[in-house]
Amino acid sequence: MSKLKRWLPLVVAGIALAAARADSPPAYQPAATADEAVARIGKLGGAVRRFPLGETALEVDFQFCGAAVTDAHLQYLALLKNVVVLRLKETAVTDDGLAHIGKLTTLKRLYLEKTAITDAGLAHLTALKELEYLNLYGTTVGDKGLERLKAFPRLKQVIVTQTKVTPAGIAGLRKAAPGIQVMPDPAQDQQRAQAAWDTARSALANAETVFAAATQEADALAPKAAQLKKEADEATKAVAEAKKRADDVRKKSDEAGKQAAELQAQAEVARKQAQAKPDDGDLQKQAQEKQQLAQAARTTADDARKAADEAQRALQAVQSSTEQTRQLATRAGKAKQTAEEAKIALESARQLEAETRKQVEQLQ
Repeated sequence: MSKLKRWLPLVVAGIALAAARADSPPAYQPAATADEAVARIGKLGGAVRRFPLGETALEVDFQFCGAAVTDAHLQYLALLKNVVVLRLKETAVTDDGLAHIGKLTTLKRLYLEKTAITDAGLAHLTALKELEYLNLYGTTVGDKGLERLKAFPRLKQVIVTQTKVTPAGIAGLRKAAPGIQVMPDPAQDQQRAQAAWDTARSALANAETVFAAATQEADALAPKAAQLKKEADEATKAVAEAKKRADDVRKKSDEAGKQAAELQAQAEVARKQAQAKPDDGDLQKQAQEKQQLAQAARTTADDARKAADEAQRALQAVQSSTEQTRQLATRAGKAKQTAEEAKIALESARQLEAETRKQVEQLQ
């Protein structure tokens, strides 16, 4: 066997080992400064960002690093000040790593989706008094771990989808810490679903009533639409005629009132003249005649005013009747369209009722 053949297996093995080392994630190396820690996090595939942008608070994001991030790597966080957001989704972090996280007393949002943490590990986080949000999706955390969360004074929301948490555990936490929203919460979800179904059923009943009324009206009015439109047009003309009559009578009433006022003024002048010369028989006769004329003019003006009022009332009656006829004609013209719209609304209400009923059944 030649020397090349003897060394070839060793060469191949060495190449494979080098490739494996090149693909393996960087092992934890101590960092002395925050800049070194940020650089090490970057080599792992993570990122350190200002949160929000331009502020002094930091967001550390490992969610795309996968198994490259281990418990040891979390020691880098101790060198960073004011970390408020930490994302560890699908990393290799375990309960031991939570001991490092528990020292980040400024932390407000912690994402631990699909990590290997357990109920016991949450005990390391009790010092996080500023924590407001905790995502435990896809972990093995159960009711015992959930019970520990009542010790977090600012905690507002916890995600427990696909965990070992039970409805009883959620109910216990809600009772002990009403300010914490647990998602999903089967009891609350069922209540919301039931309320939605009740609303949908009520809407369906209303839609059925509206559809029945619209269909009945379409059957009754649609065939009469042309005739009702003709009647509405004739009624509109009648209103115009009645208005013209009322205007004419009102004009005559105004003229009669004006004439009565003028004759009354003349009678008053004549009266004063006759009063000044009581021995003048002609003045006395003129005053009496003018007074009679004024009285007759007042009577005529009163009759004209009554006629004008009557004409106005007649006009209002015609207008009211015409408006009713016009509305009926409009409804008749739109009866089929209204019925179609009511049918569409009914179908939508039926679909919504079926969907909400299905949600209730799924949650039972």
